[in-house]
Amino acid sequence: MAVPGTGRGQRPGRAGDGAHVLVFQSAAILGAPELLPLLRNYEPGDPYIRDALDACDPAARTHRDQFAWALLTVLHDRSPGIDAALTARRHEAGTGLTVAAEGRSRTWHVDTLSARANGDPGRAAALVAADLREPGAVP
Repeated sequence: MAVPGTGRGQRPGRAGDGAHVLVFQSAAILGAPELLPLLRNYEPGDPYIRDALDACDPAARTHRDQFAWALLTVLHDRSPGIDAALTARRHEAGTGLTVAAEGRSRTWHVDTLSARANGDPGRAAALVAADLREPGAVP
């Protein structure tokens, strides 16, 4: 996958500067470490580029995967009967956490939960529990 606008000597670009944002979304979905050298030529403060960099960085992916697994483990430890699973949709970047009950389900983006909980899986599990207690939430 060629990323336009990554020639030597150029200032770091932003999504849309020579490359459509879909290029960066595609890179995030692929998660290929081979794309890191090209992506590093772009401004990491741009959210599309940041997502692509994080998805393609093996260390960052490992960290996110470990957080997701720890979150699921905490949820199952606190509520052994919970119907919770980590999910991923085709052609979308990131991991979801889905909790189902009584024919309904609710899904959270794991990265968003991690940010809300400052990277603490126990705190993220408490946030999920609080969200579930909201009126209209999955019981």
